[in-house]
Amino acid sequence: MQWYFIVLLGTIVNALFVVITKKTLLKEHSIEFSSAISFLMLVISLPLLFFIDVKLRPGQIAIVYVISALFTIAFLYNMKAIRHMDVSVVAPLSTFTTAITAILAVIFLKEEIKLMQAAGILLLLAGAYVLQAQEHMHNLVAPFKKLCKSRYIGYLFTALFFFSCAFLLIRFIVNSDSSYYIKTSTFVLLLHVFISLNFFTITTLFYRGLKTYDAGLKSLKMMVLLAILLVFYRLLQFTAISIPTAKIAFVMALSEMYVFFVVLIGGRMFHENGMKRKAIGTVIMVIGVLVIIFGGS
Repeated sequence: MQWYFIVLLGTIVNALFVVITKKTLLKEHSIEFSSAISFLMLVISLPLLFFIDVKLRPGQIAIVYVISALFTIAFLYNMKAIRHMDVSVVAPLSTFTTAITAILAVIFLKEEIKLMQAAGILLLLAGAYVLQAQEHMHNLVAPFKKLCKSRYIGYLFTALFFFSCAFLLIRFIVNSDSSYYIKTSTFVLLLHVFISLNFFTITTLFYRGLKTYDAGLKSLKMMVLLAILLVFYRLLQFTAISIPTAKIAFVMALSEMYVFFVVLIGGRMFHENGMKRKAIGTVIMVIGVLVIIFGGS
């Protein structure tokens, strides 16, 4: 199967996860949700024990732990943003992961951003402007002030930055050409072990310990469904990233196509306002993603 088919399948799974997560977070706090789902994801990942490599070097394990720490912080902040913001705003703004990853790739991987790719990044920014603009707004600077002042926008972009850093490391470690290569099934299981331990440490030190998990597991059936979706999505995404011919920027860009489903389905489901404007902003941002893809070819 071609890598882009794997990514497109993942976008559908991810859209379902985001929409259902928004519904679940209306009743739960983000730390309760994040801790509970990290535990369930570990449980669901256990069958991967039959497909793992048992011989790992300390350097490989250390890199996976760093990735798990980045994912833990990013996931927690992302859940805070989803809980307190319109899902049809959170989803399109997440396309900035593509832009952030491209910038980090220039700095750390010495990759070149071509003129068309820069244009794509500008389109992403333009789409974000449209998403944050109010109907019949006369103050053109107001949306940028809104982006800067919103605490939850800050949470979201913090999450996107840490996710981008994590994906660069994931590309390095699951790529079969790397000297630190780890098979995808092994990586996913070990990642979920570390993420679960991270959240257990956080809840024990700063929250209510096991009571946090108890509160997060009240909607057990829904949480199990979400955990299955997220494990499946990560397996698909990491498998695509592991393919040497699939460049990380292309995989990340194509992954953002899920925003179509989230804005059209999620926005209507939660009766969010300004759906026409948000749809236009989403289209602009997705065009930006496509320009980044083809601008780098």
